[in-house]
Amino acid sequence: MDMKGVESRWLFGLLFLSVLELTSCGLSYRKVESGEELSKAGMKPGLYEPEPIRPDFFGKSNKPKLKEDGYGEMPLGGANRLDLAEVKNYFPGTTIIENIGQEDGRPFKYYDIIKGTAGSVFIRMSSKNDKKVNRLFIFDKGVADVYGVKPGMTVKSAQRKRKGLSLVQDSGEQFLVAKRSKILYLIEENTENNSDDLKNRRIAALVWNGSSK
Repeated sequence: MDMKGVESRWLFGLLFLSVLELTSCGLSYRKVESGEELSKAGMKPGLYEPEPIRPDFFGKSNKPKLKEDGYGEMPLGGANRLDLAEVKNYFPGTTIIENIGQEDGRPFKYYDIIKGTAGSVFIRMSSKNDKKVNRLFIFDKGVADVYGVKPGMTVKSAQRKRKGLSLVQDSGEQFLVAKRSKILYLIEENTENNSDDLKNRRIAALVWNGSSK
């Protein structure tokens, strides 16, 4: 067997490898594209080299805020649409799961965005249009909204930060809402099953509500 010929064909085939995006330990990885690059780097085929995450994904701050019309640099509402490629761009260094859920017999697409070992953001798309965001849930305790409210904060503290919040119930879950606002707050369940003061319960998630299902 002509080993030089085999090696040449192997190197030629590597020239056609496409960029492959992966995430591991908070880094975005791309597959090395050619045999020449492998040779220069002294690497073996199949290894991945780290590609630093751009610091400007969320503007000047690495901690994006939830706004009435978006999350960080990701616009929400109106004519804005979202697909898997855009989700990857807006959430670098995370694991993204795309799947189908169902509620009241209606299927809908969702994206579960995992940061580290815990869920960070959950995006539910409209059952009528799988590129339109229906609701976005933020569980990351390091993220605040424009009113200063964060997951993990007590209801009492949230009410101090933001005036005019009232309690509503939807599908068995409790939320704090404000008039003419798309931002609401999911309240954690009362796992003790007692009549404790609501104000001592905590905010489980920040929620952006696009309303249309």
